[in-house]
Amino acid sequence: MRKIKTNMLLTASVIVATLLFSSCGKEKSGYNLEYLAVQMSKGDSWSIIDRDGNEVVKEEYPSDSKISEIHNGVYWVQSDSKYQLFNIENPKKPVVDEEFADVTPFYSGVAVVSNPNQPIQIIGKDGKMVATLGKDIKRCFSISKEGYGIFYNQDKKYGIINSKGQVIIPPAYSSIYCCYEGIILAQKSEDDNTLLILDMKGEKQGEIDTRKYEKLFGDYSEGKLAVRNAGDENGQVVILDKTGKKLFEIKKSRALYGYFSYNSGYMDFENGDFKCGVANDKGEIVIRPKYDKIRNVLGGGLFFAKKGDKCGVIDAEDNTIIDFDYDDGILGMGDNFLMQDGESYSLINKEGKEIIAFDNISNEVIGYVDYVDLESISASILKSIEEFEQATPISQSVKTIFKELDINQAGSSCGITHRTTLDDKVNVILEITYDNNLAEEKFHTEKVNDGWFTYDRNVSDGVHWTNAVPERISGTISLTDAAGINISDLYKALLAKLSDGRKKLSDTKFSKIVKTSRQTLECQTSLELEGYNIELVIVLRR
Repeated sequence: MRKIKTNMLLTASVIVATLLFSSCGKEKSGYNLEYLAVQMSKGDSWSIIDRDGNEVVKEEYPSDSKISEIHNGVYWVQSDSKYQLFNIENPKKPVVDEEFADVTPFYSGVAVVSNPNQPIQIIGKDGKMVATLGKDIKRCFSISKEGYGIFYNQDKKYGIINSKGQVIIPPAYSSIYCCYEGIILAQKSEDDNTLLILDMKGEKQGEIDTRKYEKLFGDYSEGKLAVRNAGDENGQVVILDKTGKKLFEIKKSRALYGYFSYNSGYMDFENGDFKCGVANDKGEIVIRPKYDKIRNVLGGGLFFAKKGDKCGVIDAEDNTIIDFDYDDGILGMGDNFLMQDGESYSLINKEGKEIIAFDNISNEVIGYVDYVDLESISASILKSIEEFEQATPISQSVKTIFKELDINQAGSSCGITHRTTLDDKVNVILEITYDNNLAEEKFHTEKVNDGWFTYDRNVSDGVHWTNAVPERISGTISLTDAAGINISDLYKALLAKLSDGRKKLSDTKFSKIVKTSRQTLECQTSLELEGYNIELVIVLRR
């Protein structure tokens, strides 16, 4: 389990993060799977193989589905943006009939799930509910193998729950950066210069002064945390203990890129020449920086390594286990290795022999779920729509709502575009078109004498708003990457909201009489679902 506040979050719809050999760093500790969903040939339905390459489920799920990581024998199949739970022992029938909009894997025998307008739940691998979280919990991350999950509430304060849904660390922190091995790394406030090292009871074990050390991309692992000296991007990797005390530096390392974390007593690193090596848990270099890439995801002292564009597997003594004949190394499956060559994949044993080959893999990594209150989101969108419906007096409504309009551009615009993001989930773009230019430049005449002649000169009084009135509003409503909802669910909720207090002209078109101080309007509002967007049109009839 990992939580980094913004761009370090695991996102839904990421296919095997370790496919990207972008740094020396690793994505997970000991990334070794028992089962994997594969397509034997392009376009085939999804099958599942075990760690020995046996096809234990044969072409069972449609090719346009997505299959999650498989842990504890259970996994998710996503179809039509909904997830259903399956068990490897009975792959033809869902464990339960219920579908979910957002889910996480079963790292510790439980998963976090959610549906719009329902509080976040924790379920067991039998599909039965273990706990329902409070409505004040807005986001919950995966429950780790150790049985803990990070969450935050409506105030964006972070805390910790256990696998039973019980809050063990109340939401009192602006950030929680990791929760591994009984160690919590938290920050009290955004302006705080201290990272607190806590145990699972919330008791302080130590601290890290961020003015001295800067945390790197990685978590506590095997009791150690990688940092660098603050402000020194090219400095060496510094290793701290569980109390924040410096243990050692990894010589020749450069703490710039990568995910720095120990795995089976080893850490991969990069030097100033962008070459990669391996250090042990004492900071001693056991493989000098000579490879173009190294990734320590396999555990057991084995590493994916690259020479130029070709990938193989080496051990901690720098012996070649798998020849450098492949484009990439993906993950381990038991004692075997999943390798990529071109657009195809192979499961290779330690003798370097191919066990099975296939065309594609599905191993969706899902990091968190949200409590999505469609009622409040729909109400916010409707509020924006109603503000436009009332925006007739230019000098008041429009000038107030659209402060970003450059009024020095007089005579050049008959419309305004307004963009907003609601609750980090919904993007709304609304365009309002007027019957005239919104602004005009006004002048007055002054008598001027230049010493020879007296004449009239036009002097600008500046740019002023006109009395233009709106004629039409059009817009697009779409979801952000962090939405955690289905666009069709939002569409249905919006239609239901529009039908309240409006005359229904058709299934997707509604009418409302709007009275202002200047006039009475009929606002005919229509919504259409177009792919991943909701298209909005409001025609203003006088």
